[in-house]
Amino acid sequence: MSLPLVHLLEDDEESGTLLAQSLAQRGYEALWTPRVRDLAIDPERSNVIVLDLAMPEIDGFGAIDLIARQKGVSRLIIASGQQPRIINAAVLTAQTAGLTVVGTLQKPYTARSLVELLETRFSPFEDSQRHGEEWVRKRLAEGSLADRT
Repeated sequence: MSLPLVHLLEDDEESGTLLAQSLAQRGYEALWTPRVRDLAIDPERSNVIVLDLAMPEIDGFGAIDLIARQKGVSRLIIASGQQPRIINAAVLTAQTAGLTVVGTLQKPYTARSLVELLETRFSPFEDSQRHGEEWVRKRLAEGSLADRT
C-alpha cells in the first residue's frame, strides 16, 4: 500500500508550508492550498484531505459539500479550533456526504500529531511472510533463496 497524497486545506501560509515540509520529510507527498476551489485531486492516487474548518472563502460545512462532490476523494481529516460539538457536527456532515473521516485534530496542532495520525491510519501493512523485490534480489544474488521456506 502506498502512502496517500495529502492535501492541506489551510488558510495560513506559514502553517500550510510547514506542515507540507514536515510531511515530505516523512515520505508523504503533500500539497498545500488556501482555497477549496484550488484543490487538485489526483484520481489515480489515494487522497486524504486535511480540512481546516475555518476557511476564509467558505465555511467548513460548505467545504465538506464541495469536497464530497470531487471525484477521487473519500477520506478526510478535520482540523479545527472550534468547539467539540462543531467538530462532531462536521464529522457527521462529512460521513453523511459519503466521506470517511479518518480523524480529527484540535487546532493548534503540531506537524508531529498530523504525522502520527497519518501513520496510524495509512502505514503499510508488513506481512512477515512476504518479502519485497529487493529482498528476493539479494537472496538470488547470494544463492540462498532456495534454502528458505
